[in-house]
Amino acid sequence: MGGINLDLIIFLVYATVIAIVVARSIRDLENQVTVTLDTPKLAAQLEQFALSDRLTLNFPLKSYYGFEPLHTLSLRLTNTTDTQLLYIDWDQCTIADPNQRSRRAVRLVSGFSFDASQPQMYTIVPPGQQVQEQLTTETSLGRKPDNSSNPLQPQAPVINLAIAERLSGGGSTDFSVWLTIGFSPLERTTGPIQDLCTLHCRFIIQRALWIQRVPLAQFVQNLIPDRLELDTLDSSKRTGWVIFFTGGALLLLVALLVQL
Repeated sequence: MGGINLDLIIFLVYATVIAIVVARSIRDLENQVTVTLDTPKLAAQLEQFALSDRLTLNFPLKSYYGFEPLHTLSLRLTNTTDTQLLYIDWDQCTIADPNQRSRRAVRLVSGFSFDASQPQMYTIVPPGQQVQEQLTTETSLGRKPDNSSNPLQPQAPVINLAIAERLSGGGSTDFSVWLTIGFSPLERTTGPIQDLCTLHCRFIIQRALWIQRVPLAQFVQNLIPDRLELDTLDSSKRTGWVIFFTGGALLLLVALLVQL
């Protein structure tokens, strides 16, 4: 067997291995989801209720998640007024899952034994101060079988991101947190809370597109005819095209090297 033929075989084997590694990497990237707050929707509500200059609200989230359960949600709320107390009425707050099942939200307090039959205390945020809370739902709470006297803890997920497995690449669903808040002047210690309103915080669950996380893949896609729509194909077809173009590129490299 000549030297050129041996080199060709080596490169073909190398190209096959690279294509397999790339395909497996793509599969791993596709097994991730993003969870993002619908900030335009929230901003519109803050404007509608004249709250834009009175508070800031966000939910700390990771950039990417696996197909995993979320047992709690983090909330960070800042009172940006100078003269008013901000209240959160937890008994009027709910969390709705992607199946539109609504459940009462529960603020987690370390060591606190939650009793679903009792009302929850308001959270009060003084002017210029911030509060960060962990939220779950009353149906998610439970005790371990061998620790029946211990406080309730999150046992079932608030949201199970495994629902994204049924989504195609780039497909999405959503869930919501309904947060009821109000204000009262500093000098008023009794009486009704003013400006009571409920904010609809919508979260979008989207299956990650592998091509968005690989700059080289985005470059290659720009060279591929639009009719292929690589980022919308199902997993097996996408993998096939990646192997095809990766192998083709390496074979072209082999041909160029042979000519040297």
